[in-house]
Amino acid sequence: MTRKTYIDTPDLPDELWWKIIEFLPTEEVRRLYGVNRPFFEAAFQKRYCVVEMNVPLGKRRFRDLERRLKYYPFIKFSVVII
Repeated sequence: MTRKTYIDTPDLPDELWWKIIEFLPTEEVRRLYGVNRPFFEAAFQKRYCVVEMNVPLGKRRFRDLERRLKYYPFIKFSVVII
């Protein structure tokens, strides 16, 4: 039987974790996605930094998409090309 090893991470504020993440290479951040929520969000950001939609959006759909995206704290900014 194999045992899993769990390491407790220090209970630090998210802002401090984000500063630590800034100094790590991309591959390291992707590897450590399971450490805590900031690492997960950073890995998600790096993996999906660009999402292309090749479907024209009307104003109503665009506003709906924009409204939904603001609930995801790991989305720092978005660029819309019309």
